[in-house]
Amino acid sequence: ELARDCGIDVGERGGVRIDDELRTSDPDMYAIGEVALHNGFVYGLVAPGWEMADIVADNLCGASRKFVGADLSTKLKLMGVEVASFGQYELGLDQAAPLVYEDPFGGIYKKLFFDHAGTRLLGGILVGDASDYGMLSILAKSGDSLPCDPNQLIGGPSGGVAAALGGVDAMSDDAQVCSCNNVTKGDICRAINEEGLTSLADVKVCSKAGTGCGGCMPMVTDIFKAEMAKAGVELNNNLCEHFAYSRQELFDIIKIKEIRTFDDLLESHGTGNGCEICKPTAASIFASLWNDCVVDADHETLQDSNDRFLANIQRGGLYSVVPRVPGGEITPDKLIVIGNVAKKYNLYCKITGGQRIDLFGAQVHQLPDIWKDLIEAGFESGHAYGKALRTVKSCVGSTWCRFGVQDSVGFAIRVEERYRGIRAPHKMKMAVSGCVRECAEAQSKDFGLIATDNG
Repeated sequence: ELARDCGIDVGERGGVRIDDELRTSDPDMYAIGEVALHNGFVYGLVAPGWEMADIVADNLCGASRKFVGADLSTKLKLMGVEVASFGQYELGLDQAAPLVYEDPFGGIYKKLFFDHAGTRLLGGILVGDASDYGMLSILAKSGDSLPCDPNQLIGGPSGGVAAALGGVDAMSDDAQVCSCNNVTKGDICRAINEEGLTSLADVKVCSKAGTGCGGCMPMVTDIFKAEMAKAGVELNNNLCEHFAYSRQELFDIIKIKEIRTFDDLLESHGTGNGCEICKPTAASIFASLWNDCVVDADHETLQDSNDRFLANIQRGGLYSVVPRVPGGEITPDKLIVIGNVAKKYNLYCKITGGQRIDLFGAQVHQLPDIWKDLIEAGFESGHAYGKALRTVKSCVGSTWCRFGVQDSVGFAIRVEERYRGIRAPHKMKMAVSGCVRECAEAQSKDFGLIATDNG
């Protein structure tokens, strides 16, 4: 809109039109990144944005560089499904020979494009398993001849391509690892050796690898481990400086020895006083195994402020309060109570996507009084702040809907009241739909139930 108001040429579907020197229709103005439309294409990735910035900077200094497009290789994670593409992945049969692997049981699909002689990898698409993205992307960019048969690059165990290609040790130093920041293997190795780096976090800071989209981190990790092994440095997976154990090892220790408090765990298997890493980790493990009240004296100091105050901290230090409304069913009297509480404490009301009412703008000293009023009316905390069950959403079901085949509201209430308060490593949401029309959107939740004529 700003470009249009300034009289700058804009594409029909958005984007500021630019030429090969990244100039807009006003020769004194440039456009780069997601706002720029180059040859009918808007680049939404980090790497093209950096390249555009470099070209503009050089041209402003008197050079005459042109933008001819950029590498669109990227690795994403969409709703728990790994998706990656690299190189040329939209080629016809006259341009390339595709090799496809599909595993309907594991939810994996891979399609690689080779030249017709089967000697070079041109590009590919990976869905469900993108563990080989790094090695395949580098091989496609290099244009080198394949060191193995094409069928060894597809299918097989996850990460098996690295073995077929000789692993990171077989990569040349000029092989690009991070396309977002144009970081090569040599850059990473030099940063590790010259700076004496011994952690991945330091590698990211010094080399900038892995600080863009993050798709290169598996390969950065492999390079880091290989360099550490060459230097004779022993790597550990300790949770933090206070515990010489991994999270899984701590979980097993707590479970087998039935440790129920952080103080007991620290005394028997740790050192020091704990930190912001081990305390929430231990709290999550205790909650998963024993599910004691998280605001008891033994656990309260392990929780963040949201859990301690039974509310979500918001902008400006104010809090929001969400009473539990099982299944989204609420009586008129309880609605009136929520309205009165909101008026009494001057709170902003918002109906949430989980069929509850969120009260915003509470000051910390008001929280005990707010909860007192709500509890007296029969409400309890909806755990909108915790790593626990949040809501069980429902449609109106067979009670009111002419399409409903089961009582979705009643079942949602049963499920929510049964599992409320259970803590987990992450928040959980559920839903119950009264028919296959799926108005409660059960398929998009962590757990969902859809009623049919058969149950």
